[in-house]
Amino acid sequence: MPSRVCGVCGVEFVPTHAAQKYCEEHKNRHAKHQVDRRRLGARERPGYYRPRVCEEPGCGAEYEPTSGRQRFCETHRAGAWERNNRERHLANRRAYMRRRRHAEIHGEAGVYDRLVEEHGEACRICGATPETTKYLCVDHDHETGAVRGLLCEPCNIGLGWFRDDPARLLAAIDYLRGVGQSV
Repeated sequence: MPSRVCGVCGVEFVPTHAAQKYCEEHKNRHAKHQVDRRRLGARERPGYYRPRVCEEPGCGAEYEPTSGRQRFCETHRAGAWERNNRERHLANRRAYMRRRRHAEIHGEAGVYDRLVEEHGEACRICGATPETTKYLCVDHDHETGAVRGLLCEPCNIGLGWFRDDPARLLAAIDYLRGVGQSV
């Protein structure tokens, strides 16, 4: 079979079959690119949108957007609004946690508000308020489903790691106090 010139790099090569247009180095890359182009929609194709410069102050990185409205590079894209609107973001997050997640999990509307009225809007263990922590969680017994009170996220996660077991918690307290400490 006569030799040919690769359509990508211009190097002369001997084809392995009659339809081969590219050298060994470029034939797989070209085939993958063709499959990607057919599989992806027009807007998802690499190169569909012109490269832009990130609008995050001090960044200036050039990036290839994935939509026509994208204004930030991948590094700054996820948290740009949250960083620029921190107070609104935290207020929205607290409101979401209050209205949706906790009330729906426990099947009662207004569980969070009832607990705030009874005990105040503070963690029952450490006393943290929504101003000092991200949000308060409605703590419940996983066996019975009974609501116990409001906890900050770290205290709630801590109880979960101790599997709501008082014996484990007491052992941890003894450990922290140095009971039975041997060096």
